[in-house]
Amino acid sequence: MPLFASTLIFSGFLALSLSMSRHCRQVLNRSLSPKANLWLRLLGWASLGAALMICIAYSGWATGVLLWLGLLSAVGLINILWLTYR
Repeated sequence: MPLFASTLIFSGFLALSLSMSRHCRQVLNRSLSPKANLWLRLLGWASLGAALMICIAYSGWATGVLLWLGLLSAVGLINILWLTYR
């Protein structure tokens, strides 16, 4: 379960970063339309919320939120390193 939540978090962070024009030009070498940016933001936040629900279902409220925050930190670092590499 934490691996699936990590995948959702990474895809959420990726969608949120691609909704920013700077990162989108960095990765895709072009800008997206404002409508696509809105959909990417919605997809990113929905993905992070789904990962939170999975972590809570996996290990309860108290530990699930802590697990989610830890995964956010670890996967966020991976996303930062990947965007720096690009």
